[in-house]
Amino acid sequence: MDIDCRLICKRNWDYILFKVGDEFVLTAMFFDQIDYPRSFKIGQNDHDEESLKKLSEEIRTNYSQFQDNEIQPPIMKPTVV
Repeated sequence: MDIDCRLICKRNWDYILFKVGDEFVLTAMFFDQIDYPRSFKIGQNDHDEESLKKLSEEIRTNYSQFQDNEIQPPIMKPTVV
C-alpha cells in the first residue's frame, strides 16, 4: 500500500514541503558542481515560508546535524494532487 505524499508548499530552487502520511518532509536543494535534492523528516511546527527558508539554509549549512533524519531516495513529487 502506498503512503499519501501531498505537496504542501514550495520555493523554487530552495525547498519543497510534503506531508507524507502523518509526517512532514522537507526536500532541500543542495548546490555544488551539480544541483541535487535531499529530503528530511521535520517537526510538526513552523511551516510558514520564512521558517522553512531558514530551515532549508540551516540544513544545507549544517548537513551533519540533520543527517539522521534524512530520507533516501529524496522526495521530489507528490503521489496525491
